[in-house]
Amino acid sequence: MSAQYKHLASPTSFITRYMEYMDGNETPYSFDFWSAMFLVSCVLRRRCCVARPGAPVWLNHYILLVAPPGVARKSTAVNIAAEHAQWITAQTGSNGMIYSGSLTPTMLLNEMRIMSQLGVSSPVLLTLPELSRSFARNAAKSTIAFLTDMFDTKEYEKGGTKREGTYEVRKASISILAASTPDWLGQFGSRDAAVGGFTSRCIVLREDGPKRHIKWREASTQPDHSLLRSALLDIDRRLSHLEQAHGGVEYGLQVTSAAIDTYEGHIETLRTRSRTLSEEDAAKCVRDERHILAVAGTLACADLTFEVQQNHIINAIKAIELVRRSDAKQSEAEPLRSDNSPQAEPINEAQLLRGRIFDRLSRILKEAGKLGIQQQTIAKKVRYLCTMDDAKLALRIMQDWKCAQVFRVQEAGRPSQVWRATYLIDSPAFEHARKLFVGEPMTTIEMDQAAPEDDQSSPPYH
Repeated sequence: MSAQYKHLASPTSFITRYMEYMDGNETPYSFDFWSAMFLVSCVLRRRCCVARPGAPVWLNHYILLVAPPGVARKSTAVNIAAEHAQWITAQTGSNGMIYSGSLTPTMLLNEMRIMSQLGVSSPVLLTLPELSRSFARNAAKSTIAFLTDMFDTKEYEKGGTKREGTYEVRKASISILAASTPDWLGQFGSRDAAVGGFTSRCIVLREDGPKRHIKWREASTQPDHSLLRSALLDIDRRLSHLEQAHGGVEYGLQVTSAAIDTYEGHIETLRTRSRTLSEEDAAKCVRDERHILAVAGTLACADLTFEVQQNHIINAIKAIELVRRSDAKQSEAEPLRSDNSPQAEPINEAQLLRGRIFDRLSRILKEAGKLGIQQQTIAKKVRYLCTMDDAKLALRIMQDWKCAQVFRVQEAGRPSQVWRATYLIDSPAFEHARKLFVGEPMTTIEMDQAAPEDDQSSPPYH
């Protein structure tokens, strides 16, 4: 699946050239693609945006490369990209800051304050080879909150302390390329990150191996830096020309009508899907609206068109879908723990999914009230979560424990099944039914908690 990234940019794009440049490394294709996206952001900073009416989309990205230690060369990917970021920042005379150390909100605000005094903007480029070292435990929550708040870039931001006084940051823009292990995200980072919506703002790439293994005696050729860096300079020169032609202000990328139609059609699908997901997954779907435009805009700048066309939107949608597929492999199984919580037991991913299915079905039945809900409608509501066979199994278990009832009705000459909840859906019987479906250990059932004898007069849930 990672190899599909090779086809998401035009042959003349900087993205394609960077992936060819990295072909001699073991880093996965996904890491190469998104590292190239970060480098384009290093050139664009806050000089360019997608001109969405009323809500421009700036082309910065928060990118997290996640893999077990030593298997996917995630730190190598960050370090190589950091070298090119340092070079292009120095070459273009940008006042942007490249930083790889430990982060605190006070440090970031101080640096951006200095940049605001030297120029009209304060771009920050964070290249973090090991995220756990950069997010110190005593400042992780405040740093995550600050980065979450600054993601959409602000025209002005004030900060400071009572002793030092307040100061103002102008046109802040932060882009991140960081590497981490799944353990760090699961045991430390996820709880703090999920609370403020930080993870929904990140492009989280999960890989469990390199694109290929380089043998000891394999002849290697040193890739040519000059062609790659020349392509980065071409983006900067083209953008500088557009800025001058528009009076020296930030350049707004125009979007073609075909691109708008493709984008709006996909967004409608995302919004429909988000209604059937958990709160956290729904937030990711909503945030994908912004990610798609930001990726499409970056692709348009990388191939020097500086206009968002339909192929940019299509490739941006494919890129985000690839990210979500890789993220879904492990994110459900990662325990969310606070700093002081005890070591959690390993979470069974299948059990976690079955628990979500069961809880989703119970909410659907409760919302339907005493009139109930047709089985076909239930299938539509859970189609992105599970198959109907899984849903039927969960419903039958609820029925066995008298937490749900099923009726056969005639509608337009065709028979249909209608499910509705009973008052026992809020009783201990429901919890035992849930454990049976999920596969958790069953405790001894007290007589008053056991499934009662069939009683059709049991009042429905309402």
